[in-house]
Amino acid sequence: MYSEMKVGDLVRNKRHPHAGIGVVVKLMAMEPGYQGRWSCAIAVFPDHGEQIIYRDEAEIINESR
Repeated sequence: MYSEMKVGDLVRNKRHPHAGIGVVVKLMAMEPGYQGRWSCAIAVFPDHGEQIIYRDEAEIINESR
């Protein structure tokens, strides 16, 4: 499920649910050799702006496709 996340998906941070629902704007691999899989993403949240969300924190609410 994690590798299927794409830019435009709506996400919630399971560890910080008070942030609400954000929109993924960028996927990033933080380790070399991690090709094709993201380790964190940048999502924009209405009241908190751009925030990093890590794989184990991400809950996809609505896929963009």
